[in-house]
Amino acid sequence: MEKILARTPLDYYPTDKNDTFVDNVQDISASIFKEIGVICPCSNKTYYNKYTFIHQHCKTKTHQDYLLSLKQKYPDILKINEERKKEIKDLRTRLVRSENKIAQMSGQIERAEKLEEENNELKIELLSLEEHLKSVIADFKNYRKITVERNSKTEDFAKSILQSFGYEIE
Repeated sequence: MEKILARTPLDYYPTDKNDTFVDNVQDISASIFKEIGVICPCSNKTYYNKYTFIHQHCKTKTHQDYLLSLKQKYPDILKINEERKKEIKDLRTRLVRSENKIAQMSGQIERAEKLEEENNELKIELLSLEEHLKSVIADFKNYRKITVERNSKTEDFAKSILQSFGYEIE
C-alpha cells in the first residue's frame, strides 16, 4: 500500500468587522490560489484565481447570502468574539504582570542568596575574630599575671634596697 501526500485546497472563511462578516483575502497569496486553490464554504467550489474569486465569486448572490446567513446563524458569535478578544487582552496583561513579578522575585531571590553567602562569610570571619579575641584575652591575662608578679618582685626589691639604706617601710 502506497502512501501519498496530497495538498488539499485552503478553506476560506470571511472575517468579522463591525458586527458583520466581510470578505478579506489579503493573507492569501495569488500563488496559494494558483498552486493548491481556495475552497469557499458557500458553494464548496475550489477557486484557482484570486482575481476571479474576489471580483466574481464574492459578488455573487449565493456568496452574499452566505455572509448574511453567518450573521443570522450565529448572531452572538461577533459579540462572543469581541468578548474573547478582550479576555485574551486581559490575560496577556495579567501574564505580563505575572512575568514581571516573577522576574522581580527572581532578582530578590538572587539578592537574598548573595546576602546569605555574605552572611555565612561574615559568620566565619566572626568565629575567627572570636578565637583571636579569646587568644588576646588569654595573652592579656597572662601578661597581667606576669606584670603583677613583676610589680610584686619590684616592690619587694625596692623595699629591700630602702631597708638596706636604713629607711623604715610601713
